Amino acid sequence: MRLLPVSRSSLQLLLRLSSSPSSRFTLVHSLPNLARHAFYCRRNLAMLERVEKRVFSTAAEQQEELGLEEEMKEVTGVDEAATERDNDSDLESGLASEGDSDESANAKKQKATEDEDGEGGKGDDIDVMPPSTVPFTMTIADVLSNPIYLYSLDPKKHACVVCPGPKKLFKTQERINVHLQSSGHNRRLRRFVEAAGQPGVDQNVDPRAIVTRAYVAPPPSLKHQKIAAIRAANKEKKLRQLQEKKKYRAEKQQRLILEAAERGEEIKPKAQKKKKKKKQK
Repeated sequence: MRLLPVSRSSLQLLLRLSSSPSSRFTLVHSLPNLARHAFYCRRNLAMLERVEKRVFSTAAEQQEELGLEEEMKEVTGVDEAATERDNDSDLESGLASEGDSDESANAKKQKATEDEDGEGGKGDDIDVMPPSTVPFTMTIADVLSNPIYLYSLDPKKHACVVCPGPKKLFKTQERINVHLQSSGHNRRLRRFVEAAGQPGVDQNVDPRAIVTRAYVAPPPSLKHQKIAAIRAANKEKKLRQLQEKKKYRAEKQQRLILEAAERGEEIKPKAQKKKKKKKQK
């Protein structure tokens, strides 16, 4: 609903028409609100007029474009169904060409794999080693004298036979010395010596096989050892307390029987409670 601006003459007329002073008072106090409402209505109407202009302008432009397109089609004589058929045929031809290219690529891959299989069948007897590795030729005696060996063609990369692992590579002599003096290396070396000294072990076998066979999980830490000792002590203490309780009850029962015999009374021993068997599920 659009509110028109209120003039001074109309306000004077309203004041004359209002007979009672109370109605005049309410009318005078409502004038600021009426003026504010009229201001906001004017601003909203201006905004709506701008939006309507934009909407009508865009609609007119779209109608003009559609009219131009229809005129161009009529002039050139192009049919929409024909254009759709052309697009479908283009898509089908593109898909067919892609399928042909995929088939040719698969055929090439099959030929390459067949060639590789033929070459592999010819050279199955030859052990092809990576160019960065060095053939391992150490024996058990060599490991006992010096377990460090050259890991790759790079002269700076060394490894330990007794302590295998991809991250345990040493590039300097200082690191090698530190490793040989470590407790972990000495512990694994002792296990290796014990495994290699067992009867029936071939001394010409690959020492790495003995390392994998001799590897045992490390012993538990001191903390776990202390916890296990405390649990064992608590268990023994509980067993000892149960035995003492049984002994005390038996002595008490015997004493009561003797006292009753002195008084000429008879006391029947208490029947032992039967333990309930747990039902097996």
